[in-house]
Amino acid sequence: MALHRKMDALARLAPDIAVLPEVAEPSKVPIRPAETVQHSYQWIGANPSKGLGTLVFAPFELEPACPPDRNLEWVLPLRVRGPVDFNLLAIWAMNHRASPLAMGPNRDFQIQGALETYADLFDEGRVVLAGDLNDNVTWDKPRGARPFATKVDLLRRRGLVSAYHEVLGVEFGQEPDPTIYWRDRKVDGPRYHIDFCFLPESWIPFTSVTVGNFDEWVAPKYSDHVPLIIDVKFPI
Repeated sequence: MALHRKMDALARLAPDIAVLPEVAEPSKVPIRPAETVQHSYQWIGANPSKGLGTLVFAPFELEPACPPDRNLEWVLPLRVRGPVDFNLLAIWAMNHRASPLAMGPNRDFQIQGALETYADLFDEGRVVLAGDLNDNVTWDKPRGARPFATKVDLLRRRGLVSAYHEVLGVEFGQEPDPTIYWRDRKVDGPRYHIDFCFLPESWIPFTSVTVGNFDEWVAPKYSDHVPLIIDVKFPI
């Protein structure tokens, strides 16, 4: 939320590509002149103040890959062009909070639905899926089923693996680095690892991963999330 107040913090990361859940539509995100050099911003949502955006900076360019399926709340199918070309599925998964219009069983359908709806993107070449999945394998066990583990398996079958888990050698559900300090935004309060970036497995040897820290991102009241920062050393 309130991306316009956080642009300085985002600029310090100097990202090529930023997947931004819970952000406003382009008309509500004023970008200062110094930040407008060859940037592109794509967005989807029902609430103009709270949707899913993706922002890229030169030398990369961004364009829609196809019209987004608005029943998938929310997935943006995009083409990224630049030093490396690939397709991007940016996601803010609403899961059980999805509207009645969302297709299929809401709990597991954003990922499954995206893989089915945008299967052609995988046929074209490399795909990255990144964003807030609002889920973790930790929550699979009390429900008896394993919906998040199923999502991870579906992505692996498509050749995509979690950059954080593969690079750092961490098991799903054992993440020491939270990506959200939920609700009360306290360092010792509820915190979870729910933001992910799934990359082609062949990219992993060229990839480094860091997670933003509480003092820099949450304490200044930027957000209840901290960034998941994926650095792939191109060319691959």
